[in-house]
Amino acid sequence: MLLWLSHNSHSVAIDVNSEVCSNNNSTTRQEPSAPTTEAVCPLTTIVHPFSNSTLLGATISFSPKIDDISKLPPCTIQALSDALAVHDVLVFRGIGFTMSMEQHLTFTERFGPVHLNVSGPPAYMENYIHMSYKTEGLKHNLNQPRDMQASMLDARVDQLRRGEPSCIFKLVTNPEDAIAFGQGWHQDLTFLEAPPMIGCLLMRHPSPPGTGNTMVSSLVGLYHALPSDLKKAIANRVAMHTDDDGRSSVHPVVRKLENGQPALFVNRHMTRYLIPANDAMPGFNSPAKADVEADAKILERLFDHLISYGDSNSMSISWEMGDLILFDQTSTMHRGSFNYGGHRRELHRIFVSGEKTEMYSLPSV
Repeated sequence: MLLWLSHNSHSVAIDVNSEVCSNNNSTTRQEPSAPTTEAVCPLTTIVHPFSNSTLLGATISFSPKIDDISKLPPCTIQALSDALAVHDVLVFRGIGFTMSMEQHLTFTERFGPVHLNVSGPPAYMENYIHMSYKTEGLKHNLNQPRDMQASMLDARVDQLRRGEPSCIFKLVTNPEDAIAFGQGWHQDLTFLEAPPMIGCLLMRHPSPPGTGNTMVSSLVGLYHALPSDLKKAIANRVAMHTDDDGRSSVHPVVRKLENGQPALFVNRHMTRYLIPANDAMPGFNSPAKADVEADAKILERLFDHLISYGDSNSMSISWEMGDLILFDQTSTMHRGSFNYGGHRRELHRIFVSGEKTEMYSLPSV
């Protein structure tokens, strides 16, 4: 399917179903090289855990120091993967200061496949749908002008015209923008059948010091903090997620992670409603009105707990030019802080493709 990006009298066509994630027109994509066994790893990965109550996050450094992390040996990539599994968020201070977009992409691909339909800008953006509006519109009397996405659309058209890697999504906020991308607690692209697994962010142009922090919180901790009656109410339930632009998928409300842990998997941006518990029963036509209303109340309670837990149990990541962050998309939620109105900010995002979600099964009573 061709997506036409048009803005300010310029148009660029791009195949959003293509797996090409480079700055050329090749129709095949090179998979990351398989790891090789090495007797001695030439680099020591130094992990400095963040000091916070959430146990999330670690700053990474190397000995000896290196300039290009896209060329790290396989043993170091494995060490980083192991650290990510423990800490959920890895911060590399200033490591991307001289990193090209191609190097950013190459480094991300070391952790898994990167596909355009997952990592590139979501298709709904072209239709001026703004997910942040769903949460920020509850707090402020916001209109949703068509130019709300103008900053990123301009950046995208210019990016493709210059032949830069299409799988990189430039999250651009300009001084005149009334709202920023990524506000409100959420997980990304949950309307996909297989949402992304890992995010790799590189700060190209930070907002002023003390602004624009990214908050990250644990979905595992969030689940365990739910009241027991709410845990029972959502046991073995599934929910509909959509992008309001024609794409949707059903996911378990409680997701089973690779390590066997349960993680709450809903967000106000994209989770629309709970599927009725008896929807799969033979002869079922439609849920009773009382059931629909009860499910809506359950979902609202989940959203309220999600926001309350995230605001009270999160790590705050401050940004400087060239900072790079890896984070686990399956076990965390995040939100941006838009407290830098009147200033420009540009963050580059790449996603490693994920797998279908699996339900964390529990007795419902």
